[in-house]
Amino acid sequence: MRRTGSLSLEHKLPLLMTAVLLVVLAASLFLTYRTLSDSSAAAARKRLTEAVEQVAGSAEISMRRRAQLLAGAARDPALRAALDTNDTSAYAPARRVLLRLTAATDSGLPVELWNARGERVVSTNADPDTLRAEVPEVLRTDVLRAPPQRHSSDSVRFSILYPTGDRIAFWIIAPVVRGQTTHGYVAQLLRVGGARDASQTLRELTGEQVTLFVRNVAGDVWGLAPGAPVAAPAARDSAEGELTYTRGGSRMMATEARVPGTPWVFVLEAPLESVQAGPRTTVATLALLSIALIALGAALSWFISRSITRPLGALTVAAEAIANGEYTRRVQVTGGDEIGRLAESFNQMASQIDASRRELEAGVQDARRAREEAEAANRAKSDFLAVMSHELRTPLNAIGGYAQLLEMGIHGPVTDAQRDALGRIDRSQAHLLSLINDVLNFAKIDAGQVEFHLTDVALDDVMSELEAIVAPQVRAKEQRLEMPECDGGLRVRADRDKLRQILLNLVSNAVKFTPEGGRIVLDCARAGAALRIRVSDTGIGIPEDRMRSIFEPFVQAGRALNRTHEGVGLGLAISRDLARAMEGDITVESEVGRGSVFTLTLPQAAPVPARVS
Repeated sequence: MRRTGSLSLEHKLPLLMTAVLLVVLAASLFLTYRTLSDSSAAAARKRLTEAVEQVAGSAEISMRRRAQLLAGAARDPALRAALDTNDTSAYAPARRVLLRLTAATDSGLPVELWNARGERVVSTNADPDTLRAEVPEVLRTDVLRAPPQRHSSDSVRFSILYPTGDRIAFWIIAPVVRGQTTHGYVAQLLRVGGARDASQTLRELTGEQVTLFVRNVAGDVWGLAPGAPVAAPAARDSAEGELTYTRGGSRMMATEARVPGTPWVFVLEAPLESVQAGPRTTVATLALLSIALIALGAALSWFISRSITRPLGALTVAAEAIANGEYTRRVQVTGGDEIGRLAESFNQMASQIDASRRELEAGVQDARRAREEAEAANRAKSDFLAVMSHELRTPLNAIGGYAQLLEMGIHGPVTDAQRDALGRIDRSQAHLLSLINDVLNFAKIDAGQVEFHLTDVALDDVMSELEAIVAPQVRAKEQRLEMPECDGGLRVRADRDKLRQILLNLVSNAVKFTPEGGRIVLDCARAGAALRIRVSDTGIGIPEDRMRSIFEPFVQAGRALNRTHEGVGLGLAISRDLARAMEGDITVESEVGRGSVFTLTLPQAAPVPARVS
């Protein structure tokens, strides 16, 4: 039956094919973007690294030249003379030496001669005290803390960068050494400078929107080329060797290069947005082409699906018709492809189903008639067994009665031989009557004519009655019957007569199949919500291949024609059927030559409420 509200295959197939195309193209676009983005980022980082290394190299060359000038001046005798005497006349030659270190771009920036304690001795600035407050004291203390043996004639040092107003300054310091002793220092104050269009030049060189910065190694002071102080960036991340950070709310890609011999680092940064703009533009163009391809693919998939699903739809309608009982429905065969062969096979299958249905209907009629005949035969069998059992019991009872009258001597004296024969007649009559009762009970159970009256039965009462019944059989075979006393409170929910009949069958079987001198044990105990009654014996046991069949009708532990055990094999079958009818069961465990254990399980009765005195 077709389910309403669901799409047909004719619509699902083009949608599915379009979805697959969409997923494939989306995955391709994503992978393309990732590849282009990673490639663009790697290329941009490489260009930035090369550019910043060039800047750092140029700065190194410039600083090396400055250092050579200062180191040469530090070896001038005029500066040593100014440090060795308190004669102010020696200061003028020293000042002329210092003036040679200044350049046109250094106007207003002093070159000074310091003594070993860091005190100014000579300065090129007319009013040097105006700059004294700008010089961080940490620079002087850092120089003075340096051990003398660290310095040689060319051991020029560069200070960290520090802001001075709207510019960033630093000191170049060369020691004035005599022997192994530092007598003083030549110190030149410089500002970070360079071409104002340095960033623009680097943009043209790298092709990226780059900006050049210089900072201290510690990162405490940052300057924007050509030297304006700026704030340090935030959220710095250098994972996997790729430096990124945030400046002004934008994520930046950055590369760094340290200027050798100095505590400075040049930084070249570019917005990640601009680096990824190229890949995004490329992917956007590809996305437009992909949309066109998806539209074309959807149209093609619709056309293809129609040619495939139309015959399949006809097959579906025909199959539903057959499912609803229209076995004459067939489909038109078009072409020799797979769908055509499928249609031809479907028609053949439908013809075979129609033929099989007719045969099955005929077979069902035959089976119905056979079942009715079997039921009639079964009823006739049950009626026959019931009638025959009833009819046989009457003459058997008469035989038993006449035998007892003869044994009592009513018709004359009875000899010992006659009394023995009458005893044999009485036992045979009792045995035959027992067999007939078993057949009658089995017929009633099989016909469902047995009534059960379930009550709460005390086990100890039933066990006492059972002991009195089976005691003669046990004594006759010189066996031991052990019945451990049951808990007086144990009660089962069962039919008292049926329970006694089951236990009598089990104990009688144990007596029958246990040799003389054997032992039979009858005990009871709780088993969860049920009660368990076990009948154990030391008899011949049951072979493993017979364990499953002993509860079947007319089956005994031995099948030989010359068997010595009496009975027709209905006792266990009747007992298990009675137990199951009372919501219980009988199971068996046995070992050949060691005995058997039959376990009867029945529901436990509700506990008796305690009496209140």
